[in-house]
Amino acid sequence: MNKVFREEKKFLISIAEFRSTAGRLEKVMMQDSHNGTHGYMIRSLYFDTPYDTD
Repeated sequence: MNKVFREEKKFLISIAEFRSTAGRLEKVMMQDSHNGTHGYMIRSLYFDTPYDTD
């Protein structure tokens, strides 16, 4: 049997936290090339290392 070492935690954030975080992230991240004129809502963010070690 395979052991699972990965854990997924989910947190709800307020609209104010969303706007603050989005403002900070847009300064350091490039927009998705599939983002249209009106954009689309991101519902989940996953932070991981390039080699899936976290």
